[in-house]
Amino acid sequence: MAVADGALTRPAIDRAGALVATGSYGPDVTLWRVGQGGDWNRAGGIALPRPLGGAYVCALSPSGTILATAPTSGGSVQLWDVRDPATPKPFGDPVPLDTRFTSALAFGPDGTTLVTGADDSTVQLWDIADPAEPVPWGQPLTGPKNLVRSAAISPDGRSLVVTSADSEIYAWNVTDPRSPTRVNVSDGHATGVNTVAFGGSSDVLVTGGDDHDVVVWDRTESGDFVARETRLSGHTGTVYSVSITLDGTRAVSGSDDGTVRLWDVADPGGMHEIGGPVTDMGTGRWQVTFAPDSTIVAAGGDGLLRTWGLDADAVVARICRSTSVRLEEVLDRYELPSPPDEVC
Repeated sequence: MAVADGALTRPAIDRAGALVATGSYGPDVTLWRVGQGGDWNRAGGIALPRPLGGAYVCALSPSGTILATAPTSGGSVQLWDVRDPATPKPFGDPVPLDTRFTSALAFGPDGTTLVTGADDSTVQLWDIADPAEPVPWGQPLTGPKNLVRSAAISPDGRSLVVTSADSEIYAWNVTDPRSPTRVNVSDGHATGVNTVAFGGSSDVLVTGGDDHDVVVWDRTESGDFVARETRLSGHTGTVYSVSITLDGTRAVSGSDDGTVRLWDVADPGGMHEIGGPVTDMGTGRWQVTFAPDSTIVAAGGDGLLRTWGLDADAVVARICRSTSVRLEEVLDRYELPSPPDEVC
């Protein structure tokens, strides 16, 4: 799907998988409706001033009613009412962040907390119960020693994790966002960490970094995070985006090496890549995420948005309609179950 004239930033998807937002290195933020059959239709868009030397990143509240946008080079966040995605409306004025660079945006599971991270190495939690007047939850959180690159709040609302250019990840218990408490994190990456995502259970975390690796983490009962011993290697460039399925069994990663890769992470002792790259046709930084139904949604440097479904029945039906390639080869490559006899 053609989305923008320039490279895209990471797609944002609501909890139901019905609304998707895409930012870009141009002035466009686009909203998409996803039908029950997997059909995508442009629902609306926002024309913003062209960012100076950066891009627009975005995040959607779990309910799909609030969109947050930020120019990476602008130092502010704008909240939008997207209950009618055909006519997005701003909730008040942009929220100033007083920083030169902002790339980390994330909503909490109830949609009333927003996280921002910036180049001053701090993280701020915002109370957006009234999205027209966001209020900081206390003072900024400190700890990172360099630019904060990404942030995520666990689906159960207990944990906030951010990644930094200093090669570390940092985590807090934010059950009470007014008084977050730091938790322990083991060593993981060797260089800067670009991206973080939680599985649906909140106990599995995945990150990607400048060291070309994908690292999977487990949350302990105490709330600490411990990296699994096996690092997922295969990319030959920086990993800019990762995501993990709701059941915590598969991860996907996007890199500036032109590939999107799929990983089996169900067994901590036997994690491995599934087949070869999902695609190796990309240019620039692949920005990837899983939809709730485990469809891979990937935004490319060419301004195109691509999707790959992992549901066996849907894959088989599409193959039957469009190609004569042997089903067994495709199913084996992506470790999908065999279809019933005479499925086609």
